[in-house]
Amino acid sequence: MGGFYGHEKVVGVLCTVDMLKRDTELKILNDCTEDEIQSILRFINIDQMRAMYIKREHYLRSNDMVWIPDSHLDLIKDETRAFASLATLMNGGSPQNTTIWFNTDGTHILINSAEGRVKDRNMRRNPRVAVVITDPKDPYRYIQIRGKVVEITTKGAREHIDWLLKKYTERDIYTNGPADEIRVTYKILPESISV
Repeated sequence: MGGFYGHEKVVGVLCTVDMLKRDTELKILNDCTEDEIQSILRFINIDQMRAMYIKREHYLRSNDMVWIPDSHLDLIKDETRAFASLATLMNGGSPQNTTIWFNTDGTHILINSAEGRVKDRNMRRNPRVAVVITDPKDPYRYIQIRGKVVEITTKGAREHIDWLLKKYTERDIYTNGPADEIRVTYKILPESISV
């Protein structure tokens, strides 16, 4: 942890481990000073909890999702064809869950839907979401992500759903919806990850 500069704003990952529960959680830290991070670490490193902070330049790897541990990186690779489960919130606060196709752009989880569907309305109203990506060969191996939708766009969304169709089915053109259906791409920024 040497080399901290006090008031410099930094970006990195805070990794916490509960030794009793054998549970690990990763949290993206944006716009914190290194003094603030040191205070967090002093608070967490008690009893059965352990924490470690990794500065961005120490974990950045090209073409990898920097927030996914190496042990689970395969789950977001296209060739794995893992499905995800998306949880959004209904207007009254109850959860809504949908199995979805996804891919990544190196920073975000990218998903696709049609304008006016339940999950579309939910994400426009409340950008907070949860996503679970499950290993197709072992349902007990997964990545759990909590984050927010940071962009909703129709630009390139038709090409995106065609690309996802190819990834999951080997077919080229998505024809499941009506001809006048407006496709939408959503970018989800992970804020907390558990494996």
